[in-house]
Amino acid sequence: GEKPDPGRGLSRGDLSFTAAVTVSSASPSTINSNSPAEIQLTGSGFSPLPDRNNITVGGQPCPVLNSTCSVLFCLYTPAASARRRHLLSSDLTVEISVNDQPAVSGGSLLVGADN
Repeated sequence: GEKPDPGRGLSRGDLSFTAAVTVSSASPSTINSNSPAEIQLTGSGFSPLPDRNNITVGGQPCPVLNSTCSVLFCLYTPAASARRRHLLSSDLTVEISVNDQPAVSGGSLLVGADN
C-alpha cells in the first residue's frame, strides 16, 4: 500500500473561485419590517458582481445595490400584502448565497423588526 500523493487531484485553478461565503455582521441590527431599508452585510467571499449575490431578508428578495468581496448593500422591501406583513415575526432571517453557493457560516442573520 503506497500512500497517495496528497497533492494529486488538486488543481490550482480551482482554488481561486471556491472562497467560502461567510457573513460576520449585518447593519442596521434593527429595521422596521414594514418599511424599505438598506442593509449592509459584512463578511467574505461575496461577488463584486451584484447580481451574483442572492439575498433574502425575511423571505423577501433583497436586491443587491453594490458589492465588493467583503461588503454588500441590499435593499429590503416589505411584502406587498398587508396581511403578510402583519405575520412577519419580530426577527427577519437574512439568507445569502453567492453563485448559488450558500454561506458556510452566518448564512442566516436575525434582523430585529422594529414595529
